[in-house]
Amino acid sequence: AQHIMQLSKDSMQRSTVGDGRNRRQDPTRTCSNTWLSMNHSRIVETIYHRIGDVLGIDKYKMNVESTLDRNDGVASHMEVVNFKTNEHYSRHYDNAVNNEIFLHIISVQVILSTSDDFKGGGTAFPHAGSIHTHQNGERRNPVGFEVPNQQYSALIWYNMLPDGNLDETSMYSNLRVQSGEQWMFHVNIWDPTLPVHGDPTMPHDVIYAMHDEL
Repeated sequence: AQHIMQLSKDSMQRSTVGDGRNRRQDPTRTCSNTWLSMNHSRIVETIYHRIGDVLGIDKYKMNVESTLDRNDGVASHMEVVNFKTNEHYSRHYDNAVNNEIFLHIISVQVILSTSDDFKGGGTAFPHAGSIHTHQNGERRNPVGFEVPNQQYSALIWYNMLPDGNLDETSMYSNLRVQSGEQWMFHVNIWDPTLPVHGDPTMPHDVIYAMHDEL
């Protein structure tokens, strides 16, 4: 964790929203971020291989050569994000909502560090369902839940439905940090056979048939 934070600190900038054509600072996202290449250091490379182990993705697909040279890589570079007191990122999707950017099948979020006085700042999925058991034994399915951000914890979720469409319940937010600060990183997993600008019409079973590692 300290290694990634140290690599990132000198290049952190105010985060933006939008893609390359309309990228801008916006009050809906007030944190700071930067990007590390997946081969920035041996430690970063090892982290990618560990993510691949968890997701069942071959090691060779989780490196720069697969992504740039062979066009069969499946992982984004590492986005490192810092949230200080009162900073947040409002509700958004990691996946594309149209056919103009990559379709991210899986999102990986890892909490690198939280300060001793850290409060708030959880990860909320406002449209996702969860099962909660009350003291009287009654089970309900309330809409929306929050995952507390704990140091060294990881959160992994799908962004696509089985039919290949956007999963609207994957909308999430990084809640406002009430005190202290936190560091995290994000890595997104996509399908390398999709066109550069995505193809939201491709059925999910077709995507999976092309790649048994997914």
